[in-house]
Amino acid sequence: GLQLSLRLRALIATGRLPAGERLPSVRRLAEWAGVNLNTVRGVYAGLEATGLVVSQQGRGTFVAADVRAAPELEEIAAVFAAHLVADS
Repeated sequence: GLQLSLRLRALIATGRLPAGERLPSVRRLAEWAGVNLNTVRGVYAGLEATGLVVSQQGRGTFVAADVRAAPELEEIAAVFAAHLVADS
């Protein structure tokens, strides 16, 4: 869950997931990432709590409109995620 959250935060912050972009459904992302549905729900809830995404009932989850790009975050998140994988 932490790795998934960091990766999505980095993709949003760098602009690779631009404002208004629809994120994958909870089910699709869970299947892709190989995690439980509740893990993805928690990640999306955390992103929404920080204002990075907006959920719309019946439509999906979208990148928020007022997110600023910070390209260096993707590299930081990738390094951190690599260390998490190496330590497990």
